[in-house]
Amino acid sequence: MRFTFRHRPLVAGTTLVAALALTPLAAQQQQERVDYEAIYQIKDEGFQRSQVMNIMSWLTDVYGPRLTNAPGFRKAGDWAVKEMTSWGYERVQEEDMRKNAVIVASFVYHTANRDHLLPRKPLPRTQGAGRGTR
Repeated sequence: MRFTFRHRPLVAGTTLVAALALTPLAAQQQQERVDYEAIYQIKDEGFQRSQVMNIMSWLTDVYGPRLTNAPGFRKAGDWAVKEMTSWGYERVQEEDMRKNAVIVASFVYHTANRDHLLPRKPLPRTQGAGRGTR
């Protein structure tokens, strides 16, 4: 069966009837009880005692931009471990980012070298050397 513009009202009408038929089923589902007290506590914690700006200041202003395995990178990692330990987190450890950096570099290298495998449409030839105009 071919879909033509004549069938469009039929499809729209069928969709509308199905949506209206299923609406009561969705309305009959029990509503989840919302714990407003928990929401208020989370908002209060975030707005009154947030440490986001303090942490960002330390990581950006004090330790600055960090290349993988550079001294600033290691200092920022040591600071983060010390800070999280002071908050009471247990088993805080740094990951070996050199391995991750090698994985990313390998991905970029192989992606760049697979450029010739991508299907390309040839560009149309120009007449002569051609000059750009403004």
